[in-house]
Amino acid sequence: MEEAEEIIGEVDEKDVPFVALALSVPNDGIWSDDEHFKKQGAIRTWSTTEIINLEREL
Repeated sequence: MEEAEEIIGEVDEKDVPFVALALSVPNDGIWSDDEHFKKQGAIRTWSTTEIINLEREL
């Protein structure tokens, strides 16, 4: 939680638990259209458009 707070706490305190979870388990990032996640670089963030485009590539 402390690391997540450092990463995104100043941007949006409500997003801290999502970043903390992403830091705690192996993953490919967070799927969200919340622009706050784009303001950090520690966790990959996928928008809905990126997910749709990725699915089309498969």
